[in-house]
Amino acid sequence: MEKYLGRKLGRDEIVHHINIDKLDNRIENLFVCSRKEHMRIHDQFEKLVAELIKNGTLGFKSGTYFFN
Repeated sequence: MEKYLGRKLGRDEIVHHINIDKLDNRIENLFVCSRKEHMRIHDQFEKLVAELIKNGTLGFKSGTYFFN
């Protein structure tokens, strides 16, 4: 990301992997944000997963999430 931006990341900046796959470093999958914003993004993601489980769209069994 630093090479793409042409600068070093700031102390408070972090790179978020949009699809949550840390091995997928395609530039379109990366988002630079503050550490605070990164925590907020992951909190939103966890709430979304919880809602999908609650409404039956997503299930979890034997350590794996799956769509119903």
